[in-house]
Amino acid sequence: MIGLGFSLLENFFFGLTLVGVPGGLLVVVARGIITSFMHLLAGGIIGYYFGLAKFKSHSQAPKKQKSWLMIHGLVLAILFHGLYDLVIRFNYAWLMIPLAAFLIGVYVYIVIGLRRIQTSFHNHTL
Repeated sequence: MIGLGFSLLENFFFGLTLVGVPGGLLVVVARGIITSFMHLLAGGIIGYYFGLAKFKSHSQAPKKQKSWLMIHGLVLAILFHGLYDLVIRFNYAWLMIPLAAFLIGVYVYIVIGLRRIQTSFHNHTL
């Protein structure tokens, strides 16, 4: 939810810079959809790895392993966001379709991971 809130503010302030620009409203709407989805996924990545670390706290996992899981999630989210920014900022239009496929792939990865955690939690095998 934090990622979506940040995305909302980011898009609002970005929209203020486009007041009076022809086509500015279309850009704001497109950004509102695409960047909100990207921030949702980046937050999902972080939440997934923080959740893994949290559930490992019930096991005998060493504290170092839990910290590594959280750092891993943050680094993946930062790299993911950076890749997205690279494509958008430099207007690499030819990368839009691979970027969309990548966003969908990250979504599928998160859903599969959450189902694995849920199954493991119910089976107590995490």
